Formats: sequence, C-alpha cells, structure tokens
Amino acid sequence: MEINKGLKIERQSSATILKDFHCGIVEMDNFIHQQLDSFLADHRNQLFVVKDEQDCVIGMFVLSEGHFFDDKDKFIDSPAYSKPFAILDRSNGGTKLAKRYSTIEIEYLAVAQSNRNKHLGKFLIQSIRDLAVSQNTHFITVDAYFNLHYSAIPFYEKCGFIHLENQDRGYDTIRMVLDVQQSLQ
Repeated sequence: MEINKGLKIERQSSATILKDFHCGIVEMDNFIHQQLDSFLADHRNQLFVVKDEQDCVIGMFVLSEGHFFDDKDKFIDSPAYSKPFAILDRSNGGTKLAKRYSTIEIEYLAVAQSNRNKHLGKFLIQSIRDLAVSQNTHFITVDAYFNLHYSAIPFYEKCGFIHLENQDRGYDTIRMVLDVQQSLQ
C-alpha cells in the first residue's frame, strides 16, 4: 500500500529483504538476521517492511493474531500461540469463559538506526492501528521489550498503550495494550 511522504508498506514472506537492515539494538538485529525467517516459518505471522522513495528498507514490523480476556475488568491475555482457556469464576465456583477480545499482536517492530527520531515508529503504529480498524479489531497488544540499555516502553506509552501488567512473567518485556477505538477520539 502507498503511504504519504513516499513511504510504502509491503508484506514480505521472507526476512532476506532485511539483510542490510540494522536498528542498532544488538539483540533485535541478531534476531532479525539469524532467527526471523525460522520464526516466520514456525508461527503464523506476517512480516511487513517500510520502504522509502529509494526503495530502501527503513522499518519493519511483524504482526500476528492474538487474544486477551476480560474477567470482570481484569484483563488476562493470551499470545497468538496459546489456546483460549477457561477462567475460574470464583463467585459460584464454576468454570466460565471470560469475554475474549481478538487483537493484532505486534511481535516485532523496528526502525532503521539511520531513521530514528523522524517519527517513523509512530507512523508504523498508526499504520497498524489503521489495519486494526479496517479488520474491525479493537485492540493492539505488544510485549514491550526492555533491558539495561534499551526500553521500548516509553515509546509505546507515547503511542497510547497502557500496561496490562507490571512485568511479563519474568521475561524482559511488559505486556501492553492499545484500545483502537479510544485512540480514534
């Protein structure tokens, strides 16, 4: 699809197009160059690249379908690779299914190091939000990465994402969600 400012987003079936792409985050660059193709083959994900007017890749993101559950305003999420599960209803001791929401899951999102601080990341989130709206999906979820040297959490907070939890089960991520309908206001 054609995007303003000469940028275009293209869906790709292979990560080989990213051989010269570097975001400057060592862990992410290593994953993109060494493991992304096998990740795409093992999971039902979609790779998108952003190209500039010279046809250079300046950004990328990987999306999947995800879910999260609302159990009386307590959000419990399930990544795309998990199966839906029953939530114990403590009020009557029985088992019930909580309300399940489909989401677009951001598996990976990166901007080329040479294109940082140009609002390209926000453009990518807006493009993903537009995709969610077109598919009548109300939420976008992400496991926002952080370590001692880098944190994606402030970026996602600026884009309107809220925390689903303080820390994601001992991993170097925090689970976050964006209500697409709320962000339209």
